Amino acid sequence: MQIDASNTRNTDIVQEKFIEVAAGDQLYLEMDYRNLNLLGSGGMYIGTKNYDAKKQHIGWGAVTAITTKTTSFKKQSGTYTIPANVRYVQIRVTFSNNGETTNKLYVDNLIVRRKSNADLIVDGAITANHLAVNSITAANGALANASITRAKLQNAIIGTAQIEDGTITNAKIGNLAVDNAKISGISANKINAGYINDLSSIPSDGIAENYSYRPIRVQGVRFAPNGNGYLGTEGEIRITSSGFQQPDGSYVYRPLRAGNIYGTSFISTTTNAYIGADNEVRFVNKGFIDGDVSTPTYRPLRCGDITAGHIASDSGNMYVGSDDEVRIVSRGGYNGGNITWRNLRANLLYANAVDINNGTHVYLR
Repeated sequence: MQIDASNTRNTDIVQEKFIEVAAGDQLYLEMDYRNLNLLGSGGMYIGTKNYDAKKQHIGWGAVTAITTKTTSFKKQSGTYTIPANVRYVQIRVTFSNNGETTNKLYVDNLIVRRKSNADLIVDGAITANHLAVNSITAANGALANASITRAKLQNAIIGTAQIEDGTITNAKIGNLAVDNAKISGISANKINAGYINDLSSIPSDGIAENYSYRPIRVQGVRFAPNGNGYLGTEGEIRITSSGFQQPDGSYVYRPLRAGNIYGTSFISTTTNAYIGADNEVRFVNKGFIDGDVSTPTYRPLRCGDITAGHIASDSGNMYVGSDDEVRIVSRGGYNGGNITWRNLRANLLYANAVDINNGTHVYLR
C-alpha cells in the first residue's frame, strides 16, 4: 500500500473489517515499511481505530511509532493491549503530518495475530502452555492411540489446513450434531430453502441507536401506491454529492426538483436567497399551481426592504399603507436618520394639502 505525504494533516489507511475484541486482549501487529525519500518531519504508525459495543468510534491505538525514515524495507512490530471500553478494532496505518508533499510511505506484509496468555507462536516456537497436560506420551515422543481427546484440544486449534479433503463423511457426523453454535457463517449462494425468516433489523433489538447504519446506493426509491412517502430523521435531510461529507468536513449540496414543497420556513445556506422564474414570482393561496383553471387568490408579502425596478398593481388602484408618512428617499432608506430625499413624478397629484419640506419657499413650476 502507498500513503502520500501531506503538509496539513495526518493520512490514514483503515481496514474495513471490524475485529471483535475484549478488554485485556493482546494483538501482535507487524509490517514491512519504507519511504520514497527522507524528507519531512512526519512519523509512521501501525495501530488500531477503536470502537465501542455500538461500533461508535472512540479513539485510536498506536502499537508502534517510527520516527526515522528509510528508503529500504524494514520490519516493524509491536503488541497492543485492548483498553477496557473497546469492543471492536480496525487495523490502521498512519503517515502523520509530514510538513511537505513529495514523500510517500510504502507498507507491505501486514500481519495481525491475537496472542494467547501473552505468548505468541512464531517461527515454530511452541511453549508449554500451548500443549495440554500428558498429551505427548512416552518412549520416542510419539502419540499413543486415542491419547488426543476432546479435552486436550483447545478451541479453534484445528483449522482447514489440518483436515484433508474427503476425511469427514456423513458417517462421522451424527444426527443433530450440527447446531447454531457450530455454524459461523452462511453465504446466500449456499442456501436452498423454501422459506427464510428474515430479521427486521440488525442487531434487531428494536432500539434505533443500536443499529449499524450503512449507505445505500439505488437508482430510485418508489413508495407504496396512493400513499405518502416518509423519510425519518432527527436532524436535517441534506441533498449532497455522492461522497456525502468532504475530507475537509464541508458539504457539496445538490439541487432539489419537485412539484410543490411544503414547509414552515425557507432558510438560505448562503448570504442571499434566489428564486428563479421566467416571468413573475407570485404569492397565492395554498395548492394553486401554474396552469390551474381556477383564479388564484393573491397573498400579502411582509419583509424589511424591497429592491425592484418596477412595482405595479395587479388591477385597479394601488394602495401603499402607512401609519404616518410615505417618504420618497434614496435606496439607502432611513440610513440612521441621514435621509436623502428623492423626487416624485406623476400625472395628477390628489392631496388635501401641499406643504414645504424644509427651507423658506414652495415652488410650483
